[in-house]
Amino acid sequence: MRRKALPFVCFAILLAAVTARAEIVQVTLHPQSAVIEERLDAPLVTTPSGTVAVFTVPRATDTSGIRVRAETRGVAVGGLTWHEIGASETPDLAALRARLKAAVAERDTAKASVEAMEAQAGFWKNVRLDGSGTADAASKLATTLGENLNALLGRLYVAREDLAKKDKEVARIEEKLARATGGSDTAIEVRAAVEGAGGKTVALRLAYAVAGCGWTPAYRLDAEPGKSSVEIVFEAVMSQSTGREWNAPLRLATTPPMVRLEPPALPQWIISPREEAMPRPLGAARMTMDAAAPMAESVMAKEAVREDYGAYAAWDMGVRAVPPGEEMSLPVRRISAKAEFVHLLRPMRGEEAYLKARLTLPEAASMPRGPARFLVDGAMVGEGAFGLEDTESDVFFGTDPLVSVKTEVLTKGSGERGLFGRTRTHAWGWRFTVQNGRAVPLAALIEEPLPLVRDERVELTIKATPEITEQRDGIASWRIAVPARGSANVTWNVDLRAPADLELDLGRR
Repeated sequence: MRRKALPFVCFAILLAAVTARAEIVQVTLHPQSAVIEERLDAPLVTTPSGTVAVFTVPRATDTSGIRVRAETRGVAVGGLTWHEIGASETPDLAALRARLKAAVAERDTAKASVEAMEAQAGFWKNVRLDGSGTADAASKLATTLGENLNALLGRLYVAREDLAKKDKEVARIEEKLARATGGSDTAIEVRAAVEGAGGKTVALRLAYAVAGCGWTPAYRLDAEPGKSSVEIVFEAVMSQSTGREWNAPLRLATTPPMVRLEPPALPQWIISPREEAMPRPLGAARMTMDAAAPMAESVMAKEAVREDYGAYAAWDMGVRAVPPGEEMSLPVRRISAKAEFVHLLRPMRGEEAYLKARLTLPEAASMPRGPARFLVDGAMVGEGAFGLEDTESDVFFGTDPLVSVKTEVLTKGSGERGLFGRTRTHAWGWRFTVQNGRAVPLAALIEEPLPLVRDERVELTIKATPEITEQRDGIASWRIAVPARGSANVTWNVDLRAPADLELDLGRR
């Protein structure tokens, strides 16, 4: 008897799962997954082991993390079991499959038309004169062949282009259908043991995490130096593959950002006793050089509200309709950030000037790192990455072709002092000239590495005009004003004294 009852029980469970009524009440979308909360009336089925509530979840669900509780008073939910079944057809998937069927039919019709015209063209191309007719008849036949073949080939080329478009449309819908289902035609049927339930259904609240869903941030930063501000537009590009449309409150969970459209870092200038090189085989030297060779080569809607949920921060997007299989972009936030602009120049690294903005926000932001487009006064200057987690941040907007720095070597030499040459000296001197080709004055920031001495017997004397504005982390900085269509200079001198018998590695200088 038990063996005969099992098929009926399985059929009843499958039927009940299909008829379960579910409503999505909350979606929390993480970068690579989603947590979905549902309220549903699950059918109750009596099995040999007791009463169970039956419902389905997407195939990509993490079954070990499914959480279920009863909303009906007096009902207790026990253990869960699950297995894979064929996925039920949702209205969204049915519509996609109907579109695919229609697109395939149109493609096949176009393909048949192309093949028919290719056969006709082959016939006319293979027609041969047998030599039995007159010259006039041959001429007329040749004319007829040319006219027919010319018209036919014209239609054939158009038909081939149409077929290529229809092939692309079929591929596009197939890809969209695969994204909508996560590439699977199955679902997970879950059976929850319940006690104290009466009637045919039980009201349940469940939450589960599902893969194949996610979002990425996208930014647009428009620098406006004349207004001392940067306009930041924060959007979320999202997709989901649960097979049905979400039409529910949506939260975007953020992750900690990292933050470069910026110039290369300056190396430290280190002066230290020279280390004697250890001899090594010629082959080893050649191998090192060989190894090093490759190394030398949308319309804005109401802003989302940021909220903290303990383990993560999230943007509350309100109720949103997110269809399966489609990538869509939603506005999250628009910020007009105060900015202090300066042109950063690093003469040791080149003549370029980088436009740098020091952003200041009234409160801490939560903008995870993502792709960004950078503009200056509405003009595109480049693409890179952006992210912001604090109230302040430095953002670079690439090089300014109208601003540059020229380096002139004033002094570079060495010598010895003392009666018997007991002191060795080295001297360096440079002049940096910042040239401003813009019609407005600007602030320039020059950075150069400071010499770092690793031996107390070495004495350094540094002089600069104007004086160094700041020394930090082994870098000397000068902040200077450059007039419109003018220039400004910085002169820097470094003098070194050391015992004559102390062999020095003078670094890059």
